[in-house]
Amino acid sequence: MKKRLSPMLAILLTLATMAAFAACGKTPDAPDGPVTSSTAPDVTVNNNPQKPSETTAEASEPVSESDVTEPTTVTTTTGLATTTTKPTTTTKPTTTTTKPTTTKQTTTTAKPTTTTKKPTTTKPPALPDPTTLDKAGIVDWYNGRVNYVRDKKPGFTRMGVQKMDQVSTDKGRLADSIINPIVRQFMPGNPVTTSIARGENNANEFFGPLAKSNVAAGDVLSATARREGGNYVVTLTLGSETNPAKDGSSKYSRVFSIATRQDVINELAGVVSADVNKTTMVYKNGKAVITVNQRGEVVKAYGEFFVTVEARDVKAGPITALLTAEQSTTNDYSSFVY
Repeated sequence: MKKRLSPMLAILLTLATMAAFAACGKTPDAPDGPVTSSTAPDVTVNNNPQKPSETTAEASEPVSESDVTEPTTVTTTTGLATTTTKPTTTTKPTTTTTKPTTTKQTTTTAKPTTTTKKPTTTKPPALPDPTTLDKAGIVDWYNGRVNYVRDKKPGFTRMGVQKMDQVSTDKGRLADSIINPIVRQFMPGNPVTTSIARGENNANEFFGPLAKSNVAAGDVLSATARREGGNYVVTLTLGSETNPAKDGSSKYSRVFSIATRQDVINELAGVVSADVNKTTMVYKNGKAVITVNQRGEVVKAYGEFFVTVEARDVKAGPITALLTAEQSTTNDYSSFVY
């Protein structure tokens, strides 16, 4: 029995071997599913029949359709060919992320255009030509220019001189020699220069203390106007006035800054004694002159007047006498700065 089985087993093994070689000669189609590696069973012939060992199949990783895997033939110790599939290399898809391009918006702020308008200068009305005016017209023209100076308050320089031109008494030379130097010391005749800055109150320094010049045509003996170069020169001439007040109610006080007889007595108090009611002051030969440019600005001015003082019963020490004096006042204005 055993002798019959041995040839049969040999034949079966031979057939199996041939079948295996026939299978190796054919290239298998690529499987749709996972590829399985198989190992032929090892069979040992002995007196006791041995069951074929189980075939262990290891599942390989899925193969990407895009990859091509070449089979590798490995010969085992039993002489059977085994097809081993190389592990599939999976290529990770390359993800390219395009960063969004941010375009910065350039904001151009237009600088506001500032248009500075030049201040409009209103030209003063054309200055009338005073040489064409009558007496009343010239006096009004004069008032306008003097008031312009007071309103604008320009700077200027004033040089004034007050002096006693003559002093005498009715008591002869001895009395004259005593009283004369006493009186003259109050009006020595020395020039006094005063500088007025622009913007200062110049009412008391320029032709009288009044806020406005309001000379009337009846206040003056004459009013004349003439041309001198490109300027106009206007001259007012006054007559005489006795004991004028200085509040603007008199002719001379509307043109000049004057002193009253009470001012004179107050000035001499302590040196000589006099009664105001026995004192007379006569203003005379007054003259006011202004030079005006084409813009209507006073550029030069001049004023003068003379005063005769007569005081009765003046006492100076042991002497009581009638005192007579001639006094003059001049004021020259120049260097105007508007």
